[in-house]
Amino acid sequence: MTARGWVIAGLRLAALGVGGVAVSVLVFDRLNQPVKATGPALLGSSAAEAPEGTGVALRGPVSIVGPAGSVLESQTGADFDPDTGNLTLLGASSLSGTHE
Repeated sequence: MTARGWVIAGLRLAALGVGGVAVSVLVFDRLNQPVKATGPALLGSSAAEAPEGTGVALRGPVSIVGPAGSVLESQTGADFDPDTGNLTLLGASSLSGTHE
């Protein structure tokens, strides 16, 4: 192998080492970050298990589809009380669907 070949091989090996160190740092950093729950995980360990005494505030457009295909909508949001099962729509709301 020529001197040029040894230099190129050394540079490739150095680049591989630097890349390995960079990936290791990123993985280590990712593993040490605190877990942030999003979506249904905010309610508890499962979506059906909500913490007691707390309500869920939904902000923005909300659409709820019923079993018969009816749709309950609000463009401003809703408040859900898991203790009672009450859903209070905020602002103007509409109910559309099919009647059998």
